Amino acid sequence: RNYFEQTFLVLDAEAKNEKIVDENKYTVQALPEGGHFVANTKNNVGIVVKNNKGIGLQNATGQLIDENNNNYADFTLNQFGIAKVSFTPKPNTKYSVIVNHNSEKISTPIVDIKDKGITLSVLNLRNKIGITLKTNEATAQQIANNNYLIAIHNGAAIKMIPVAFNKNLTISKIINLDELY
Repeated sequence: RNYFEQTFLVLDAEAKNEKIVDENKYTVQALPEGGHFVANTKNNVGIVVKNNKGIGLQNATGQLIDENNNNYADFTLNQFGIAKVSFTPKPNTKYSVIVNHNSEKISTPIVDIKDKGITLSVLNLRNKIGITLKTNEATAQQIANNNYLIAIHNGAAIKMIPVAFNKNLTISKIINLDELY
């Protein structure tokens, strides 16, 4: 289930009393790198803060906190309104991302943390990339001794890299950039 969701305002060119888009109103998104959050597993999270025109909030600071205001990560947004943090969510705990903007705090909850699953992260290593797959104990018991494939494709051709978790909770693969399409 891969999808992207974006709310946008449709303006009617014929309307006389058109609502003005507030360029100072920002929304926060917390996007897990592998597509979903997995409990008891280190997750990389992209933080994206943009206004209604899609312009990122520059250089603002923020935190990833739990329901008891325990701080799990601090971050500073780049010039495009983007930051990256890592954290390990616990089951049955609520988390939020809070961004400090002027005297206001903009926040969004982190939702839909799965009890089982696999996280994916990709790291640029000059002329190579590193792909890391991580899981938790609950998932490892369920998928032990199963063989999986990482597929690299361009729509016309495909390369497969075999992976199996067996007793490991983490698998790392290094791929030369010239092996990519």
